[in-house]
Amino acid sequence: MYIQSGELVTISRDNKIKLPRFLRSMRLRIMIIMVILGILSAFAVEIAIVQSYESRAISQRSVIVKNQCDIICNQLAQENYLEDTDNAVINSEITMLTNIYAGRILIINKNFRVVKDSFGLDRGKYMISPEVIDCFNGTETSEVDSTNQFIEMTVKISDPESESKDIDGVMLISVSTSEIKASSRILERRGITILIIIVIAIIVFGLILSWFLVHPFRKITDKIENMTDGYAEEMEPVTDYSETELITDALNRLMIRVRTLDESRQEFVANVSHELKTPLASMKVLADSLNMQDNVPIEQYREFMEDISHEIDRENSIITDLLSLVKMD
Repeated sequence: MYIQSGELVTISRDNKIKLPRFLRSMRLRIMIIMVILGILSAFAVEIAIVQSYESRAISQRSVIVKNQCDIICNQLAQENYLEDTDNAVINSEITMLTNIYAGRILIINKNFRVVKDSFGLDRGKYMISPEVIDCFNGTETSEVDSTNQFIEMTVKISDPESESKDIDGVMLISVSTSEIKASSRILERRGITILIIIVIAIIVFGLILSWFLVHPFRKITDKIENMTDGYAEEMEPVTDYSETELITDALNRLMIRVRTLDESRQEFVANVSHELKTPLASMKVLADSLNMQDNVPIEQYREFMEDISHEIDRENSIITDLLSLVKMD
């Protein structure tokens, strides 16, 4: 036995640490299990909702931007924008699209030369990247950069009415997803708040439920104490659970067996007492008879002493048999 952190901990002889009583409580363990399961479930749901929202929002934004880019690319091909970038209507649409989604648009011709940059930084430069090359080969790309929080996609520019279906250029667009990330953070904070409320509710509910779950066993304990104190001879069945009903039935059978053994013991003690008293009573009668008579003949005296000796041998035989009986299993 030793003291650790101000708490008494008992170590049994088989080197197993015996926990304090409150840590071995079924009520405490039920509450802990419910709290852990509740927290894990709520946390998993919160993460799933936030991730699902973020993934869905990014997917929807990609589809919307792609549809608008397709419309603009058709206009670019029809208005021959790659040759003349002074089209005010198209320029205003590109500016509006970049302003709405906080993005950037690059228009690239067949020579990989940037003819339009919504930021005005790379115009006249050449853009040769795997995405642009794949798009010129007919494969449009769309990638999400979670680290830098933007979506980058390529859309081919071709005249839908042309029979050749040649690709005249590529639109490289990147749109920000920072507001989606900010919204997911807000949703995450709200989820944490709800999670805290759920945890508090689970703790309260766990305390109440654990009390109800353990209460039948407490009833069994009280009934056993009443039987121990002699207030009841038989335990009333506790039918809250099938297990408690089986326990009470087993205890009642045990008590019936104990009462039967106790009655047998009392009967045995009574019989032994009677058998032991009989030789003593006979010896007392013989001794009193000798004491009440004067001048008792030696023959009668010898006869009485033989009877007393016989009763002593009988008493000794009874005691010997009793000791042999006690030593038996």
